[in-house]
Amino acid sequence: MNNKPSIPRPASVEPVQPPPNSGTSYWNQQEARHGVREETHSSAKAGGATPRKKAVALTYNPEQGEAPVVVAKGHGQIADRILEKAKESGVPIQEDASLVEVLSKLDIDQQIPPALYQLVAEVLSFVYKADQRADKGWINRGT
Repeated sequence: MNNKPSIPRPASVEPVQPPPNSGTSYWNQQEARHGVREETHSSAKAGGATPRKKAVALTYNPEQGEAPVVVAKGHGQIADRILEKAKESGVPIQEDASLVEVLSKLDIDQQIPPALYQLVAEVLSFVYKADQRADKGWINRGT
């Protein structure tokens, strides 16, 4: 019997596509059955730089594939929507700007490459631990 938890794509999170010609690159949502990563950085050079938030969502089910898959990604308002859906679903959110930057270069429905397995495994560990704490009543996910 396989004791690994299954991490299905939540019904409330659909892949999000950028507006045409927006220059938006897409992806990372990881929620407690995934887990959302977010990043805030300056998108302009010195002077009136504006912060830009990025988010990427992943899903992972070891019975359906070898590796986690990108299910949503985006920046700005799209990142806000991904994060909002994660919070509504009680999904842990973890910040990691460099990993989000790498993951955002992947396509929706693309498996993460082997070179990222270790980094994403650390995220999944964070998510599983948060799930265990929630199951034991140690944290309230707001659901």
